[in-house]
Amino acid sequence: MFSDLTTLLPLPTRPILLALALVLFGTYIHLRRLQHPLRLLPSFPGSLLSPLETLLAARNGTDIFAKLSTIAQDPTLRRICVSWGWDITMVIVSDAALIRDMLVRGQANYSGTHTFERASRFRRLGQMLSGGSNIGNTAGEEWKRHRGMIAPLFQPRRIVPALLPFVVTRVNRMCGILERCTIDKEAVNMDAQMTIMTLDVINKYVFGLGNNELDFQDIGGPDKVGPQFHKMTSQIFWVFLPLIGNTTWARSGLIKTRIPLDRFLNRSIDASLSRPDLLVGTVPPAVASLAPHFGPLTDPENRAALLREVKSLIFAGYETTSHTAAFAFGVLARRKEMQDRCAREAREVFGTGIVEPGSVKMEMFARLVYINAVIKEVLRLYPAAPFVAVEPRVDIELGGHVVPAGKFPVWVCLLSAIFCLHYHILHPSLTTFCTTPPQEP
Repeated sequence: MFSDLTTLLPLPTRPILLALALVLFGTYIHLRRLQHPLRLLPSFPGSLLSPLETLLAARNGTDIFAKLSTIAQDPTLRRICVSWGWDITMVIVSDAALIRDMLVRGQANYSGTHTFERASRFRRLGQMLSGGSNIGNTAGEEWKRHRGMIAPLFQPRRIVPALLPFVVTRVNRMCGILERCTIDKEAVNMDAQMTIMTLDVINKYVFGLGNNELDFQDIGGPDKVGPQFHKMTSQIFWVFLPLIGNTTWARSGLIKTRIPLDRFLNRSIDASLSRPDLLVGTVPPAVASLAPHFGPLTDPENRAALLREVKSLIFAGYETTSHTAAFAFGVLARRKEMQDRCAREAREVFGTGIVEPGSVKMEMFARLVYINAVIKEVLRLYPAAPFVAVEPRVDIELGGHVVPAGKFPVWVCLLSAIFCLHYHILHPSLTTFCTTPPQEP
């Protein structure tokens, strides 16, 4: 009777068996691809969002989405193409009509099954980053439940009157920083400044307290929130590894880097809820409105659920908004004529000197025609979200091809490539900043 596996597999035999297993697995994947309904689609060169690419991007600071630019430049890939992986097949859609078709079909319901839903891989990743479910990583009825709690907090009639005076005050403070840097002839990192300012505005609405009223001791200050979040996301490579990705070891680094952020947010929740009379304008802070949905917060599960929802509100918006604003400042810094025109329009609408918070009304922003055109062009060239990932729940026809519902071991994901869509051939200058909107033929 054999006592262990080593007596069955002598040492020289193991590498041979391992190599044979890899060859058989590769052959199986290749044969599946030959019979795959998507085999006639143009193939994207290499792979997209592979675990190795994710790791290298986190370590080297490279742009993991740079490959998407090849789609925008290649007419054979621009409409629809497929990226093959050993465990995932990504159908990359860049055509406006096809993306619209996906959005329409996403609302359809066949035999009780929605046609599309948020990609499960990205939902799983979001749950690992946040520690569980929230509005950003759920689908179906569970997502609707989260949306029912969140959506009322972001109705314009609530958020604009509550937050606009604070935003104006915060912008005045930012203008003071820029003015001092101009006088002292010092460079300023607009991305860092905008990140801090955006975090301040979000904290004010969520907790009713600005950066200067919150305790950042677990992180080191408002300027350390972003680096700590990036440190946490750099650990996602390990959770994508086959077989060991779901182990405690693979998740340990991610969980460890999440702890300081959770402590900061828990302190902020406590500080806000300890002041029941706290208001943002005339409405309670978002966390005070959310808390009753979760039951007694003395229950650790209820408290953790509230924390996850707050975390989704904080990290879903502050960097996307600030990075877009920083890109806009970068564009204006290199274009003096455009900069002067924006400044002239702003003075015509808001006046000169320091703007009083109470004097700014929402209707004024509609008069910023040229500035709005600049913002839209910044969003076209530098989209905050380069793609949206969904997966088909049923076999569907898209662009003359049948896209099968994902089944193990090859999972099918549909990427709506926002980046490529913004570089559409209809635009008069695909890569050049232009405030003139594209004309339909």
